[in-house]
Parts: sequence; structure tokens; C-alpha cells
Amino acid sequence: MQKILIRQIAFIVLMILISLPSITNALPSNVNVDYYSSKNNFPSWEDMASVNPIQDQLYKICRIELGTSIEKISENNYLVKSDRQLDEDDVIAYDVVMDSLNVNGVYFDKNVRLEFYQGKLENVRFKFDANGDKLKEILTNNWGVAKSSIAISNKVRYTWQDGDYQARLFTDGEEGFLVFYYMPYAKNATKIKRLEYAEHLKTSPEAINRLENLIKNNEQFKASFKQELQNDPDYAEALQEAGMNMSIFD
Repeated sequence: MQKILIRQIAFIVLMILISLPSITNALPSNVNVDYYSSKNNFPSWEDMASVNPIQDQLYKICRIELGTSIEKISENNYLVKSDRQLDEDDVIAYDVVMDSLNVNGVYFDKNVRLEFYQGKLENVRFKFDANGDKLKEILTNNWGVAKSSIAISNKVRYTWQDGDYQARLFTDGEEGFLVFYYMPYAKNATKIKRLEYAEHLKTSPEAINRLENLIKNNEQFKASFKQELQNDPDYAEALQEAGMNMSIFD
């Protein structure tokens, strides 16, 4: 039972860590996907309306648009519901297999994670096993210098934002994740993830200790996390109820 709870917490940590709030140094778990296939008949890029630079890059990688419904995306992709889900039904994750995904020669794993908020695509997550620094350089050339960067454990999270679209690169210089977000949905989805994470912390004092130690030993992360709590009082209250020592922010 304890192992199941730890896995649940690690899953939620990963979802938030590469999303809006970065909370622990938990390592991401591998995604096991079998018997998936991608369909063809994608709409042409020329048919798409006004294009945001971040959305533009996502479409060039996999021909998917953020904000699109599950039904629409499933017309061209075989979606399989992930075996790891939040308790809240408003946020649902699916896995899909796509071949030859790359950005200027930096290739991604064929297993891609799609997360939907209330049936609309909120984020797309790609995993890569090498060339993280090269990918950062490519994205910087495409989008300019990252809006922010923060070191978390042995990795750095870079954030770019343009209007309602955001991209986050989370890497140690080699492996990592690239995630694309549609912010009108991501903000609501992240609040749900935060509260569920805090709820699971009630069952794992070890996870609370790891989070507290990370905050104590990383001033940049501490300042960022403190700002998140100020912007989300419900999250701060939930963490306090879970047993977190809030005095570490003083």
C-alpha cells in the first residue's frame, strides 16, 4: 500500500514539476505504451489560421493544436488512456505513439503524453534522451531567450511564453522533457494537480521532508515556490494541512 501511495505521489510530482509549479526533485517515471499507432490524413499547415510561434513549433513536430477536443485529435491519432490518472476527472491523460518526432535533428521518444482539461488539449509532453543543450539552443534561436530559468536538483527548467501559449524545457543538458501548454486551461489544471499533490502528501512524511529540504537548499527555487503560494492561497493552506513546515519561507 505504501509503495502504491509513493508511486501516486511521484506521478503527481512529475506532472507538476514540468508544469507550472516545480515542487520536488522526484525523478520522472517511464511510460509504458504498447500496441499504439498513429493515423494519417492530417490537415495541411496552410489550412491553419493565425499561428502562435510556440503553437507553430508544436504543429511542426506532431501536427497537433493545443485547445483541440479529444474527439478531434482522436480522428488522426490512436489515443490510449494512461494507466496513471489524477482522481479529478477534469484532467485526463492519454498516451499516443508518433514516429520520427524531432526539432532540427533532436529526436524525441515515440511515446507522447497528451493531457486534456475538460476534454480540451491542455498540454503535450515529449521525452528526449540526449542533446538537451542543443535543443535549448534551437528553441532560443526560434523564440528568443527564455522568459525564466530555474535550477531544480540536477536539472534546469527553461520557460518561454507567447500570449496564451507556453513551452517548458526541463533538462540536465542531455535527457529531459519538452512540454507545450495552452495557458487558459493549464492554469486551472495546475490548481487541481497542486491540491491533489498536497492531499497525497498527507500520506507520505518522506515526500514532505524531501520537498522541505529542496526548498531550504535552493534559494532560487524557494523564491519561486513562495511566489506560487502567494498566488494560490488554497495551495498554501493545503500544504500546511498536509504537515509542511511553512516557516521555511520566512
